[in-house]
Amino acid sequence: MSIPEARNYFFKHVHGFSVRYEYLASAAGDQFRKECKEAGKGVCVWTVNGREEMRNCARWGVDSVISDKPEVWREIKREVSRRLARNSADDQIQVNRSKALQPTLTTLLLPYIKKKNWWFDYERQAREETEYLEREGGKFAEVIIPEEVSLKIVRPSDMLPTF
Repeated sequence: MSIPEARNYFFKHVHGFSVRYEYLASAAGDQFRKECKEAGKGVCVWTVNGREEMRNCARWGVDSVISDKPEVWREIKREVSRRLARNSADDQIQVNRSKALQPTLTTLLLPYIKKKNWWFDYERQAREETEYLEREGGKFAEVIIPEEVSLKIVRPSDMLPTF
């Protein structure tokens, strides 16, 4: 599913998004990340296995990363924490995050090196995902969510009996 489709059909109804890395690495993805942050929506990125891609996720300040290499992600998070701790006098964490993870030449070239980062490839993947979801569950445009329906996160403690 593309970012415009996620924005159109789900933005006001969900608490967060789980999005492919390639989608968020685009200009539209940058705008989408900003909109999510302003609206207080979480962003989870998948499948992020490259070190530089993980560093980008840390720069963006995403909430979580799905990876086949979680130890690399934990290592990058520790690196960011160490560097942020050294610069704790500056209370603007976004400024600190940018300082902590200075882009490298690989970071700047990454979008041009791998085909999966080219717009036509991730647009094709988004189209295929949408076609699959609509084939299995029906057209998104035909779904009507009544205003009186409350979509909230249920926590385990909400389900426990009170005494």
